[in-house]
Amino acid sequence: MPPPLDLASPPAQTRRNGGNTLVDNNPDITVWLMFAPFWLLGIAALIGGIWHVIHYVIVHARAQAAGHVRKAPLFSRRLAWHELTPDMRHHLKWALIAVGAFIVLCLGGVLVGVVGSLLMRA
Repeated sequence: MPPPLDLASPPAQTRRNGGNTLVDNNPDITVWLMFAPFWLLGIAALIGGIWHVIHYVIVHARAQAAGHVRKAPLFSRRLAWHELTPDMRHHLKWALIAVGAFIVLCLGGVLVGVVGSLLMRA
């Protein structure tokens, strides 16, 4: 008969390789694992931003072809926000949000990586 379970105390943590794990042996992997979520989310934000920019260009070309939106002169600023169609505003807004999220996530990942590597040195 097995011994009764003691639910009041947590189970003993056992490790292989004499108590060392891959992360314990190589601090570079630990820093990479802290940075990886920011990197992956940043890539997803960048892909979303590119998708919305492409759709903004498509919707803008269709609106110009239909005569709804003026064609901006070569050496002028972009179209004003009120001159955009609702679809164009939607895609431009989400493209800017996604690119901003990409930049923030990359900066956050670099910050976490630097702080993590400095803490591991000490």
